[in-house]
Amino acid sequence: MSELSSLLAAIVDSSDDAIVSKTLEGVITSWNRGAERLFGYTATEAIGQHVSLIIPEERKAEEDDVLARLRRGERIDHFETIRQAKDGRRLHISLTVSPLRDAHGTVIGASKVARDITERIRAEEALRRAHEELEERVRARTADLSSANESLRVEMAERQRVEQERIQLLTRLVLAQEDERRRIARDLHDQLGQQLTALRLTLEMLKAQSAGRTELRVQVETLEALALQLDQDVAFRVWELRPTVLEDLGLQAALTNYVRYWSTHFGVRAQLHTGRSTDERLTPEAETMMYRLAQEALNNVAKHARANHVDIVLERSAAHVALIVEDNGVGFDASSAETVGEGLGLIGMRERAALVGADLQIESTPGRGTTVILRAPVAAPASA
Repeated sequence: MSELSSLLAAIVDSSDDAIVSKTLEGVITSWNRGAERLFGYTATEAIGQHVSLIIPEERKAEEDDVLARLRRGERIDHFETIRQAKDGRRLHISLTVSPLRDAHGTVIGASKVARDITERIRAEEALRRAHEELEERVRARTADLSSANESLRVEMAERQRVEQERIQLLTRLVLAQEDERRRIARDLHDQLGQQLTALRLTLEMLKAQSAGRTELRVQVETLEALALQLDQDVAFRVWELRPTVLEDLGLQAALTNYVRYWSTHFGVRAQLHTGRSTDERLTPEAETMMYRLAQEALNNVAKHARANHVDIVLERSAAHVALIVEDNGVGFDASSAETVGEGLGLIGMRERAALVGADLQIESTPGRGTTVILRAPVAAPASA
């Protein structure tokens, strides 16, 4: 038991995240180095204390509820909350709670994995304030349009300038969001994924060494199940943030998977047609843009087109890659800019295309379906 305990303690203690164990009464039983760094209390100071040591007064009812639900054997979903460090700082925390069980499967406590998301919350708040400030500027300019005709002309010009700034800001936000998705997905896959793999391999070794020691084997199997669940949860989050097939195998393979899933989900027959297969890849930005645009175009088909068949064409020449999404739905009047902008989200789609120097066209006629045509250069556009 001492060898197993030492190995598991080393694994937990090496984690960058704060990992804390507690009893069902809320008494802290373990406190790793990540918890020391995050909350400021040493293990000596924290172990044996009630977990309310790091919980602000207004959040203590939340902790009481978590403990009560653990005693009832209920699942605790991942959530975000507030905790308090030793120096009084309030920390925004991403918290995962996992039950600890004895050899008979009875819940005897819980393990918490906490990650500091304070900087992310501050960034989101700054972005929200910037958005509110921008909206306030637009509202202020719009209010001035009730003045004289000359004032009307000037104010409309100013509003257009502000709107252009807003579109540029949204374009940068789209790019930043995609970069953040890619970074988080890679971090989860490369760092946490590797750690989980190492943990599962270690547990397999311990399981083999525990032959004939029933109590130890049951504990190892419990840890194996927990490691497997964590591994599956991480893989799901990575797929949500960025399909790994897009990075690993490229645009064609990613679209093949997505079109098949989309067709099954919405009950609309969809076929992907591709030219000759090639190992050449576009830039990551171009592949991501084309993948996201295909998603947007197919989502528009599902929302608006009332189509029963969609053809998706992916072709590559020496200079360009073309993506065509064509449906046999109800169509619309493509000459109406308002209809195109609102019905298909054309502004957002063109913003994404413009990021990699691509050109987007929409062709549609009422009663005769819609065709979305995207042409992207093979080479990345020159930097401004």
